[in-house]
Amino acid sequence: MELQALRYAAMVSVMTFDDLTATYARHVSAEGLDEVEARERLLDWLDTPDGEEPVVSREVGIVLASADFSQEVTTTVLWLNEFYGMDIRCVRLSPYKAPWPAAPRRAAGDPPSRGRGGSPSV
Repeated sequence: MELQALRYAAMVSVMTFDDLTATYARHVSAEGLDEVEARERLLDWLDTPDGEEPVVSREVGIVLASADFSQEVTTTVLWLNEFYGMDIRCVRLSPYKAPWPAAPRRAAGDPPSRGRGGSPSV
């Protein structure tokens, strides 16, 4: 699983906005959206000024999420951070049953929420 995260990070690091649009369009094709509509949705979500083309950063961050991590994984993450300056971290997740009703699910293909007042990064 950890190697998969590195492969995806490498793949995303060389994407252009056109590549990102094509990938997103394939993802939302089940909703009947074509590449032009997918691009418009991304541009709206990114809130870019009219006519300005977003630039996809080559600097990627990697978050490994798991209930637990082996010593080999944590040692490797620490080594990559210290000696290569990579933005990679481990996040331990513990699922709990919430005592309140679940939040409404977003529609398939909708970009993720920006969170509180934060702007999305591409």
